[in-house]
This record gives sequence, structure tokens and C-alpha cells, in this order.
Amino acid sequence: TMNKLEKGIEVLQILNSNSFEGYIVGGAVRDYLLGNPLNDIDIATNASLDDISKMFDNVEMKGSKYLGCRIIYLDEEFEVTMFRKDIEYIDHRHPTTVVAETIEQDLVRRDFTINAFAMNSDYEIIDLFNGKGDLSNRLIKTIGDANVRFNEDALRVLRALYFSSKLNFDLDNQIIECLNQDYLKYLKEEYIKDMF
Repeated sequence: TMNKLEKGIEVLQILNSNSFEGYIVGGAVRDYLLGNPLNDIDIATNASLDDISKMFDNVEMKGSKYLGCRIIYLDEEFEVTMFRKDIEYIDHRHPTTVVAETIEQDLVRRDFTINAFAMNSDYEIIDLFNGKGDLSNRLIKTIGDANVRFNEDALRVLRALYFSSKLNFDLDNQIIECLNQDYLKYLKEEYIKDMF
């Protein structure tokens, strides 16, 4: 029987055979590299939501305002989003997101180097920010300037602490220096509670 990753790769192959790009992105690739079990598999593609709904039978459009949908393929759920880029952040939390042209533009909007991998249907990994190096050094590091990234989205501060405790990784010095600022004042209580 196929495991979840193999089914995810098959979803990529279906996208590819219809002339679209498709990548498994983010945490699933990190967990694959660490040899941990994969829970959620997120997929990024240059196919439109309309294209996706033609290729797959079971598609839910709940996340369509975020340019995403959920497909159920061989009894597994996959979050599929169009390549996205963020133009600006509102209220230190929510980005204005538009369709991006390339996977590279999609990856640069992600928070930490170890969450910014993309894997194609041949299991080849795109690693633009030396995430593999940070994985082997067990380090949580933002993509770009930590202060800028935390100002964009204050929840990233708690995400840094969450990944640090979950994976038993160290925080990069730049992140540690940011921790003396109060980013959490921008967050609603329920976000903070969820992360704890």
C-alpha cells in the first residue's frame, strides 16, 4: 500500500502530466529530511483552482480566498495552493496575497529556512536558503531579517519558540535578540493560546 508521501508524489505527477508544476512544500519536506512521520502534506502549484478542480474528483474550495483548496486523493487530504507572494502585511498578522509566477517567489514568503523547502515528483529538493545546513545544525533561522519578518507577522515569534521546543533546535542569535521586543501585543489572545 502507498503511504501518504507516495500519494502526494502521485498528486504532483498528475499536475505534471497536465503541464503544470507541482511541489510538496514546507513542513512535510522538513519532516521527510528529518526522517519523521508526515502528518500534513501541503502542495504548491502554478495550476489555477479551476484547473485543479478539473484534474481531481474530490476538491473542497474552502480556502479559495487564500488561493488554496483541499483535495482528497486516495483517501488522503492535501492542501493545495497556487504559488503565492505577499505584497504587504496588515495588522502585523495578515498578508495581502497575490498569485506568484514561480516556486521561488512562493518560498521566499515562508517564515524559517527549515520550512522553505520544495520537493518535486522526483523527490528532488529545492533549498534556496540553506535550510539543510540549518537542519543539520539544529537551528531555527528566519528567511531574511528576523525583526522585519516578526514585524510582518507577530505570530512567527511564537512559531519560532514552538519549532524550537518541538524539534529541540536552538534559536538563531538574530531571533534571540528580537525576543526583548513585544511583538505579541499585536496578536489576538486566541492565537497566543493556540500556539501555547
